[in-house]
Amino acid sequence: AERLSREAVRKLYDSQPVVRPVIDKFIPQWSSESADEVPSEVHLFTMHAALAALWKQWGIEPDSVLGIGVGQVSAACVAGVMSWDDGLTLMIERQRVLGTKDSDRDAALDHFEAAVDAISYYPPSVPLVCSLTGESAPIHRSLGGSYWRRHCVESALVHESLHALLETDCDVLLELSPETAPPRELLEVDQQTLPQC
Repeated sequence: AERLSREAVRKLYDSQPVVRPVIDKFIPQWSSESADEVPSEVHLFTMHAALAALWKQWGIEPDSVLGIGVGQVSAACVAGVMSWDDGLTLMIERQRVLGTKDSDRDAALDHFEAAVDAISYYPPSVPLVCSLTGESAPIHRSLGGSYWRRHCVESALVHESLHALLETDCDVLLELSPETAPPRELLEVDQQTLPQC
């Protein structure tokens, strides 16, 4: 998955001019050898940001969003909860937490929560399904540091979240992943609830 996400970013960069400013901004050393030192989650987040810019140029805007792990941060950015720049800050802090030893985890999580609590958050402009609860994030609640801390330590409720997304009356479900096959949970969603093509 790590190699695929880096190759995907490279292909986007080479073939789609609209994404180059995004990638250059998020991974400024992209053309150098040190690009390999950028954490894979940052590459994946960059790919999400680049695709969002590309789809927006094509006139494709989501009616609702859901993400798992890195995707939850990207989904929040697409929903206008935070800027992509702030999302990158969150991703870098998240990578630091996930790279710590278990014995240092509580202090690292405290630092992470304080750091990302300083980000400016806004109500989502489209329904944002929280992958930890399987429900749409309330528009009256700020998604601050404690919300993102939970995403570092709790498991996602993928099946419940997919059902919640389908309940927002979406006509098309676009799944973005560095994996080559759809996740098992997506395949297990009741076929009666999925749009028929």
